[in-house]
Amino acid sequence: MMHDDMIDPLAIDEMLDEEMPEAEPPMELGELCVILASEINAAKETERTVYTKDRQRALEYYLGEMPDTKPPDGRSKAMSRDVADTIDWILPGLMRVFFSGNKIVEYLPGQAGDEAFTEQATEYINYKFLVENEGYNVCWDAFSDALTVRVGIIKFWWDDTQEWTYESYSGLTDDAYQMLLAEENVEVESEEAREEQGEQGEQIAIHDLNLRRLRRPGRIMVESVPPEEFLIDSDATSVADARFVCHWTTKSRSDLIEEGYDREKIDELPHYGTGVHEQEEKLARQDDFLGQGQGSFSPDRSMQQVEIFECYAKIDVNKDGVAEWMRVLLGGGTGEDNVLLSEEWGDPVPFADLIPARVPHRWQGRSMADQTMDVQQIKTVLLRNTLDNIYENNNPQKVVREADIINMDEVLSPTFNGVIRTRGDPNNAVVPLRGTFIAPDVMGMMGYLDEMIEKRTGVSRTTMALDPETLQDQTATAANLQYSAAYSKQELIARNFAEGGMKRLFRGLLQLVVKHQNMPDIVRLRDKPVKMDPRSWNADMDAVVNIGLGTGSKERDLAVLQQLLTIQERIVEKLGPDNPFITPEHVANTIEQIVKAAGMRTPQMFFAEVDDEGWAKFGQAYMEKQKEGDPKTKAATEKAQADMQIAQMKMQMEGQMAQAKAQAEGQMAQAKMQAESEMAQARLQGEMQLAQARMQNEAQLAQAKVVTELQLSKDKAEAEMALLGVTASKGTSTRCAATAPCPIRARKASVTCAA
Repeated sequence: MMHDDMIDPLAIDEMLDEEMPEAEPPMELGELCVILASEINAAKETERTVYTKDRQRALEYYLGEMPDTKPPDGRSKAMSRDVADTIDWILPGLMRVFFSGNKIVEYLPGQAGDEAFTEQATEYINYKFLVENEGYNVCWDAFSDALTVRVGIIKFWWDDTQEWTYESYSGLTDDAYQMLLAEENVEVESEEAREEQGEQGEQIAIHDLNLRRLRRPGRIMVESVPPEEFLIDSDATSVADARFVCHWTTKSRSDLIEEGYDREKIDELPHYGTGVHEQEEKLARQDDFLGQGQGSFSPDRSMQQVEIFECYAKIDVNKDGVAEWMRVLLGGGTGEDNVLLSEEWGDPVPFADLIPARVPHRWQGRSMADQTMDVQQIKTVLLRNTLDNIYENNNPQKVVREADIINMDEVLSPTFNGVIRTRGDPNNAVVPLRGTFIAPDVMGMMGYLDEMIEKRTGVSRTTMALDPETLQDQTATAANLQYSAAYSKQELIARNFAEGGMKRLFRGLLQLVVKHQNMPDIVRLRDKPVKMDPRSWNADMDAVVNIGLGTGSKERDLAVLQQLLTIQERIVEKLGPDNPFITPEHVANTIEQIVKAAGMRTPQMFFAEVDDEGWAKFGQAYMEKQKEGDPKTKAATEKAQADMQIAQMKMQMEGQMAQAKAQAEGQMAQAKMQAESEMAQARLQGEMQLAQARMQNEAQLAQAKVVTELQLSKDKAEAEMALLGVTASKGTSTRCAATAPCPIRARKASVTCAA
């Protein structure tokens, strides 16, 4: 019995049913075609108005065709080829950066446990790309497109076409027959059973059969797509964030039927004649001898071309509010009747875009043609004017005095070594009109334009070749710095390729093989068949694209590797093979890179592979040898010990001799110091006596001098007194009136005062 406050579960279900809106039915095929037709038309309009004219012009300049710079009739038609020169120089450097080794990509562990599969995945994907899909040619085409028309497109996908091998067997017993049928991926084509008599007379069953064995369920495919065949929505900044991309191309009816599409439907599709992409860009790629209006018509109906739109779009087909990736193949149009295939897409969108010089927030960036077309146009005009000027100066117009010319035909139509006959002075009869010679000035302007190209692209005479003029009077360091600075822009292009489209390409290839390779595969690595099973690998491992050892030359790379190998050898020599720094893999990698840097792709031709077991055996033998000692090593050690003892004894004797010598020299020095001290003391005493005698003599001399001076003074005074006495006797006697003390009175001598 239910209480009044309890809610009936049935009532709850009825309430939920009333509140939940009914799910919308899935999208009709016609509605899907309308959406795709809208995306295709919008992308084609963007292609026509934004990209096609620029690409066509870039291709024409690259091929040496400049319809926008036509010369006047009768003038020079010479053209500068700066676009082609720049691209054709950068391209080999880019190819060397990516293909200097045999591992263009390496995979890194994405989670714990991936370490065991990274090397296998690296070897496998590199083999599939480089060998089975001719990766060198694919990258050459895509890189060339990117440098010329701003973007290179690489398409990658899984081709589920199964490959079978056919085998025939005869005379199989029941056991052998059952064992053969028990193998995986084996299907019997035809068989025949019979009975034969055995060795003991019994009847045994014998089987003859033809079977086929599945070699592989499919394969990854990689190709370069012409940029004019690739459509993308105008809001996208890269393939990764696009909502719509499309491969717009043509295929023959035979190819479509071979791919498994219904023959009746293929026969009903209209064939596609002239006018693909309005033909401008595609015809710009073709030579003139192909003509401008041949189209793709073939009298053989199976080889007639059909327009194909291979669309990848994010569309909410199931109306759940979340858009899913859809792959729709349209042939001969965009209507519902033109749908050849429609499926939800779970693989990566199979396109990778390569941009040489990125422009932020835009899909297409800048190409090398964009950087050099204006310079090529200016140089072409200057070159033509210069040649016309040279022609004019070599064959100038003439001012002719007709009355003085006898054979006027020779003047009007001159012949080689012809003779003009004149009347009178020939210098007045024919006067050439020569213009100003401008070639030297134009050549200076050409050099300035070349400097502009160098600043924009990094391509110059220094980087294009070993130019003696550019290396003259330069040190090696200065030349290397100049080369590195110019090459840095090309390295930036390589880095943009590696971190952009190339990384997307190799991550996509790994996801494809992990998802679709549902059986072990055998590939040939280092001239040996190797069995690999990608089913256990992590499809989300990160991919690192290798772009070489650096931006220097092969000589620089070899020098760096040789230094690394020397360091490794010293570590092994000092610490032994079982050291914490160097493993066999490290040494093998260095040797492998040296061989590759030298231009040889197979190191196994010169060095044997050493696995962990071989390295462990070597380490054990090395340690035992160190313990037991090699006879030669032991003899050398004993000799070294004996030499060391002799050296020690010699050093000891030399030390004693040195000590005795030092002691004797010390005593001699002490005696010498004592003698010198006594001599100094005697010298000092003698000097003191001499000084004392000198002082005594000087005192006596001074005393004698004083006495002499006193005597002289006395004699002088007496003389003066005598003179005064004579004078007094002649005059009147007067009394001395001197009141002050008289000096004459003070004298002891008896002098009569005349006063």
